[in-house]
Amino acid sequence: MEMSIYAKRGFLGNHYHNLTNGDTILRLSGETRGAQIAEYIGAKLNPKERGDLCIFVKGFRMELAKDRDYVDFSDEKFEDLAPKLIAKPKINVIAHSLYAYEFLKPKLPNKVVLIPQQHINWENEERIKNNPLVGGYIGRPSNVSVEIQNEIKKTLKKIGIEFIVSFEWTTRQDAIDFYKSIDVLVLGGYGKLPSDLWQITPTKMINAASFGIPSIAFMRVGYKEWEGYYTQFKTMDDLIVEVKRLEDKKYYQEYSDRIKEQAKQYHISTIAEIYRALLLNAQDPLAWRLR
Repeated sequence: MEMSIYAKRGFLGNHYHNLTNGDTILRLSGETRGAQIAEYIGAKLNPKERGDLCIFVKGFRMELAKDRDYVDFSDEKFEDLAPKLIAKPKINVIAHSLYAYEFLKPKLPNKVVLIPQQHINWENEERIKNNPLVGGYIGRPSNVSVEIQNEIKKTLKKIGIEFIVSFEWTTRQDAIDFYKSIDVLVLGGYGKLPSDLWQITPTKMINAASFGIPSIAFMRVGYKEWEGYYTQFKTMDDLIVEVKRLEDKKYYQEYSDRIKEQAKQYHISTIAEIYRALLLNAQDPLAWRLR
């Protein structure tokens, strides 16, 4: 049997030229959950003639969908894609996080399965820890994000900690190089509407963990599957306390070893087996999370 994956390809662009000087990669879900997976498992990407089983990332080319195919909901807006799925209840749905799975399952008549996103460190690269620590954030620019990163930078500067931000990354290697340059990932709070919260995933923290980098993050329900593997903070004072704890070498190393081990289950080789199981219809991919 052959699998086909349909996904809009990523491209370089910048919606916030007033905030940065360069471009970043846009339509990232199409690259990570579409192109990368298709290449890794040998599936066809956006073929003219569909295979035996198809995955449609964010509903792209969903008009080709047949019963038993899968639509990867990813970070698509619920109100845009849900009506199309409800109208075709024999099409299956892929959720990209545990919280998304729990959010979508009771709202759709379709079968919903969980396939988390693979981390970026496919080569299992190592890093050299900085002394003193260096904090960082990687993502897309927005007015809210820039404001948050500036506040974090100002706060950490008070205790002599450098904080660097990467908005203008374009490739997986760019992201790898960034993670290898920091010692703690800091994710601040965002003004997301409640209806959008299910879209948030712990992928950045899992990326960091694959290098042994601890994360300190403002708690979000979308981080559910990574609870216990990151440190929460609510205020800038909390952030200072937690960063200072990481300055203890023994504490840092134990934390680093624990999250690095947990991140192994998100390696692309492991995630690829879940996609292959869809083709073979051998198991419910949710078993990945519950075993």
